[in-house]
Amino acid sequence: MARAGVTNQQIADMRRSFTAEQVERGLRLLEETIEKHRRKTVDHVRHEPIVYYMRMDRLIKIGTSTNILVRVGSIMPQGVLAVEWGGREVERRRHGQFFDMHSHLEWFWLRAPLWTHILELRESAKTKMGMDTEEWLAHHGVTSASVGASGEVPG
Repeated sequence: MARAGVTNQQIADMRRSFTAEQVERGLRLLEETIEKHRRKTVDHVRHEPIVYYMRMDRLIKIGTSTNILVRVGSIMPQGVLAVEWGGREVERRRHGQFFDMHSHLEWFWLRAPLWTHILELRESAKTKMGMDTEEWLAHHGVTSASVGASGEVPG
């Protein structure tokens, strides 16, 4: 049986040159190396819990994630408008805060109070997160949505 991307033929060839113990040790080392690389790749995109604001037409999804790149890939929004530090507790607070704009599940209609909150988060991101929203998202492999300079609720 092939293991860790090594073909059965490669294993057979190794067995002719090495003892079974040497082959097993080499395969274990190869599997450990692959696993370390996989963990390093996954850890690279993980981050502290955040609450995100993703746009889909006139709706905003307020959710939480520790892997924004994967989350964006599963939702496929028009963009991420803002993020803030926090997990489920902050997310629940935001859902309550914007309850009057609730559409369904974690989706909210984009209205002035929610838009103002998004702009405030973007304004304070540098202080609270150490980089602005676009920098933080780019660092995690995500492109943000264009907010525009007017500050008006987009149509």
